[in-house]
Amino acid sequence: MRSFFIIGGLMCALAVAFGAFGAHGLKPMFNEYQMSLWERGNYYQMIHGIAILLSALAAYLFQTQRYFFIASALFTLGIVCFAGSLYAIALTGITAFGMVAPIGGISLMIAWLLFLIGCFKFSSNIVIPKGA
Repeated sequence: MRSFFIIGGLMCALAVAFGAFGAHGLKPMFNEYQMSLWERGNYYQMIHGIAILLSALAAYLFQTQRYFFIASALFTLGIVCFAGSLYAIALTGITAFGMVAPIGGISLMIAWLLFLIGCFKFSSNIVIPKGA
């Protein structure tokens, strides 16, 4: 799961960079539709970058990796496909990139379900320090 801590952190860092780039570098060149696509992609990237970090943390706390590993992988795929397609459409205007978005969206939905199942299934295994 260590690699997913790195991936999650990188996704969040890139989301901050892409947000700044969109707001300061691309905004003068983008129309309202392109900017909305860029911002939506940026939002989904940040939220799901955090979700990758949470999945990695849950795997560590619950001392299990199966559900959370798969969830992290699907969150990563979802970011690349969903947010990536929105970024690509905004930058190029080629709407065919949108055909990849449903793969990303479905990946994100399944990832959240696996994360939830993992939390319920292993919630009795969590280690909580005394006095917390």
